[in-house]
Amino acid sequence: MEAVLARLVILLYIAGPITIGLTMTKDWDVSDEEAECFYSALSDELKGYDGEFSEIIRWAPEMFKLFMRLRKDPTLSDKDRKIADHVLSYFVDPDDPMPEGRIGKWGFFDDLFLCAWTLKKLEKTYGAEVLSNNWSGKAELSKVVDETYHAGREWLSGMEETILRAAGLKPGDFKGV
Repeated sequence: MEAVLARLVILLYIAGPITIGLTMTKDWDVSDEEAECFYSALSDELKGYDGEFSEIIRWAPEMFKLFMRLRKDPTLSDKDRKIADHVLSYFVDPDDPMPEGRIGKWGFFDDLFLCAWTLKKLEKTYGAEVLSNNWSGKAELSKVVDETYHAGREWLSGMEETILRAAGLKPGDFKGV
């Protein structure tokens, strides 16, 4: 896999939300230190968030951490670890279909929907235990995934393929989820 350097970028908007991201140009190649820095900044940004879908959006830091762990989990196939890389790249992409920099914290909703959709796919292959073993959130992972997935299907209806394609994933790989 061709490694590409990524750098941590923290953009501060005086009149708007704080947008944090890792600029990505190709494959996910971020050090654990950079990822931890992103996780901390994301946690700080969403602490106390009380807007639309706040109960879902506040799970973003733990979902990010979960996918950082899944991308290294030897239980997953190379293909599925690569899918985790795509989810992480989408998560930090400042130009995804619902960019946090333009629409605020609600912009994490599509990222979390992609996470939930991917976790449902992975659960079919590996079972819930593999996913739960990588989860560090306080809420039960199955509850988080189900709530996020169902809210996303309702509110993002018609955007599913756009989200998958923007993440570099093939919609056909997600049929039946």
